[in-house]
Amino acid sequence: PTRSERKALDALTELADACLKRQGREGVRLNNDLSWGDPAPVAVPGEPGAVVPRPVPAPRDAPAEQAAPSVEMPELTGENDRAIASCVGTARSEQLSSYVASPALLFIGDEGGATLPGFDLSPANTARIAGAAALVLALTVGASVFAGARLVRPLHALTGAAQRMRDGEQPTSVPVSGDDEVGRLATAFNDMSAHRARLEEQRKAMVSDVAHELRTPLSNIRGWLEAAQDGLADPDPAFVSSLLEEAVLLQHIIDDLQDLAAADAGALRLHPEPVEVRELLGQVAAAHQARAENAGVTLAVATPAPGPALSADPVRLRQAVGNLVSNAVRHTPEGGRVTL
Repeated sequence: PTRSERKALDALTELADACLKRQGREGVRLNNDLSWGDPAPVAVPGEPGAVVPRPVPAPRDAPAEQAAPSVEMPELTGENDRAIASCVGTARSEQLSSYVASPALLFIGDEGGATLPGFDLSPANTARIAGAAALVLALTVGASVFAGARLVRPLHALTGAAQRMRDGEQPTSVPVSGDDEVGRLATAFNDMSAHRARLEEQRKAMVSDVAHELRTPLSNIRGWLEAAQDGLADPDPAFVSSLLEEAVLLQHIIDDLQDLAAADAGALRLHPEPVEVRELLGQVAAAHQARAENAGVTLAVATPAPGPALSADPVRLRQAVGNLVSNAVRHTPEGGRVTL
């Protein structure tokens, strides 16, 4: 045996001797195989002089971990041997007590045999679970309210801006909060608002232009008619022809009101044809002659004869030159001169 094994065997021998002395018996010396005393010679076939020692059996109530090695042993008949075996078993239990776990009982249910309920929580644990659930619920509600407020605030701004546009107020832009869906919606609304503002400005400009176009031929017709009424102009064929030209121009302007969509896009239909510049300027000067005389302004045409030929829409060109002449007569002081 090694030194540690001899030390353990000596300690076991001391514990067994102490047990035997309490019973008034003499101590024994344990061998390496936990036998005691001098080995009794037992004949073994084929090996003269061999002996089989007497092993020590474990007590009947000893734990399985403390059981002796499985060795077939002869029956113990002496009372002293039984006492020694009992003391050796007790000594082994005492020696191994610090290395062997205490026996434990496992109950499925309670000790009385009654079935336990599915949830058997103490009041403290119940309070902890309820508190944790309430905290999670409060955090969820708070996060929902915060997210809802961030989502609803820009929607309220969009709704207010749309209602102001519906009531006819000046289109305004709304702040863009981010690059999310609501932010992209606000950006699209701002683009739509700016486009609507541009369309409104174009509509106002178009209405002003149409009113200006209608006012020019009507003013010419009125001027010629007032001159004839006052006896300043003779209703000769040239007079009637001038009025007819202004009426035709007015008719063209009225027809152009059907092309508002093309006017908004800046693409009115043109019908080009050869145009004599001298003849066109003479028609414009004749149409504005009465207004120029009433304003004390001299209106004259200065073009070479024959004038250059152009390819243009005569109606549109006459309309454009007529607007220039009307503005020139209106803003030229009395005694001035306007030359075409």
